[in-house]
Amino acid sequence: MKNGGLKPGKSPRNVKQVHNIQYQLNQQNAHDDVFETFLFGTTHDGVILQQELIPNLITIQSHPEVICHINSLQKNFKHLVFHYDTTFDVGDFFVSILSMRHPLFKNEPMIPVAAMFHDSTKQRCHSLFFKVVSEQIEMNSTQVIIVTDREKGIRNAIKEQLPNAQNLFCWNHIRRVGNFYFFVIFVYLGAVFNSFSLMMQNIGEWVDKNLENNLVPTMMKQVLELLHSSSEDAYQAHRDRLYEEWDEKFVQYFKTNEDADIRVTYRPVLEELNIYSKISGITNNPAESTNAAFKKIVTTKHAGMFQAVYAWYFYQTYTLVEIVRELHDEGGFKLNFGSVSKKMYTPNLQNYLLDGIDPETISSVVMDGTMPHKFKTSGEYKGPCLPETAALKGLAKLFVYQKRVKFDEIEGVFIVTGLGNKKYMVNMPSL
Repeated sequence: MKNGGLKPGKSPRNVKQVHNIQYQLNQQNAHDDVFETFLFGTTHDGVILQQELIPNLITIQSHPEVICHINSLQKNFKHLVFHYDTTFDVGDFFVSILSMRHPLFKNEPMIPVAAMFHDSTKQRCHSLFFKVVSEQIEMNSTQVIIVTDREKGIRNAIKEQLPNAQNLFCWNHIRRVGNFYFFVIFVYLGAVFNSFSLMMQNIGEWVDKNLENNLVPTMMKQVLELLHSSSEDAYQAHRDRLYEEWDEKFVQYFKTNEDADIRVTYRPVLEELNIYSKISGITNNPAESTNAAFKKIVTTKHAGMFQAVYAWYFYQTYTLVEIVRELHDEGGFKLNFGSVSKKMYTPNLQNYLLDGIDPETISSVVMDGTMPHKFKTSGEYKGPCLPETAALKGLAKLFVYQKRVKFDEIEGVFIVTGLGNKKYMVNMPSL
């Protein structure tokens, strides 16, 4: 996490600015982001699955009813398809999100399953995530399909913690990301010129020539054709023809880096699992769409972890409310089956009805410390909020608006209905 010190070029130029900086630092120290996250976990059972400070800062989070819902689905479906991806530009930490295609509905909408807020992308972080989540959901099973990119730390973590799960790779990443681009643009040039210095001398002329010949798009198209092979025999025959066409060094690169990954996730494998798309095969676009939806709620790159944790809680609760609506024909999705046991699959939201606020309200409450314009509120303070205090101020306003605060005249205390329908007795502080 970033420290609270002065940033370059932000030195105070007068006494007023000195006082402003002192106030900001005092506010940061008074509302420690990590400690607030810890308090959230200790007062809301089952929401924070794991929190660590050393050797990495990690918070792993899910909603208890999301976990129960997925476990009920696992009992009745042959396969469940999960997507996992890491995003950034949320705060000074990474966010890795596990989402799942919902098998009850025809368009298989994505539901957010669990999130990890972490300061490193090392394999250890991803391993811990899958270990913790698999203690709640049976992930180490051939029933589970996890679609990822080919990031080394993620794929090794899945091998380590979930050896029985099927890890499929996004076709977009196989075609055009990372090592493949590196090879085509640099290694292939080195093969042509036989030396790096000669390559650099001639690179402009070579690129101009081969861009006209569409070398890179052609090779990407050829890899896509291999992925779409209808059988193992068809794959081998087409691959061997390309071996004769490709440069010898590229053939060696392909054998070492691409061949095995393609055969793990090519058309015959996907067809057997009944998840093959004639257009795109399989991609991790659903994970990226879930990430984008969450980042639309967490609207700043400078969010605190405390804000992100609250936003994720509300986001999952809102998703649960939408699932209930869909199961009772109040939404826009159509069920995959003529009839399902709505009682079996309906999440128990008795304790979370007030928490199911929509994404616009989540963003206003957690990020800005305000109620959105669609709610009629008077005397709204429009001043700036620090990340650590915005969520607290926003929650206070939300609780008042939702009439969660009531005065008990007999006991002389306020009864506050918190998140998850938990009741708190609050005394007014003495003046």
